[in-house]
Amino acid sequence: MNAGTQLVNMYGITETTVHVTYYPLQPEDAQRIGASPIGKRIPDLQLYLL
Repeated sequence: MNAGTQLVNMYGITETTVHVTYYPLQPEDAQRIGASPIGKRIPDLQLYLL
């Protein structure tokens, strides 16, 4: 990967293929075991956790 490349985990419900959260990945995230953080809401969207 180029030095300026940034990977971002985007999350949204599959049925609508709409992303509502993002989490910029860090190198140490590649070593993470278990759940992946979904990050923060995209600024112009609303997020509801049920």
